[in-house]
Amino acid sequence: GETEEDFLETCRMVEEVGFSGVHLFPYSRREGTHAAGLAEAVPPHVIAERMTRLAAIADQVQSRWQEGFIGQEVEVLTERTQHEGRPGHTPHGLKVEVAAETTAPNQRWRVLVEGQEEGRVFGSLVQPL
Repeated sequence: GETEEDFLETCRMVEEVGFSGVHLFPYSRREGTHAAGLAEAVPPHVIAERMTRLAAIADQVQSRWQEGFIGQEVEVLTERTQHEGRPGHTPHGLKVEVAAETTAPNQRWRVLVEGQEEGRVFGSLVQPL
């Protein structure tokens, strides 16, 4: 039963809060729940269109949040990988890729965040912690 105004309020809130990431999923009826008996279901094509719109907003908000770290030194805990870069996370939840050949999993490093491209954040190692 979400109205267009309800949806626009959600969009405004996501932009205002500036989340680091948003997990989106469409509502689906579940038999035996109170909501399954409610009227005014939103048509599937409207749900799909709203998901697309909100995902675009969430991507822009996340990109702005990531860009705010460029030029900063952050603590990163490295993880396992099977790719060229080694991912790690900061205490803030920012995922940063560093050179895999100079690090191992489960190491803490001071990392200079150098850039962001297509949702990926990358940096260079400064020193182990």
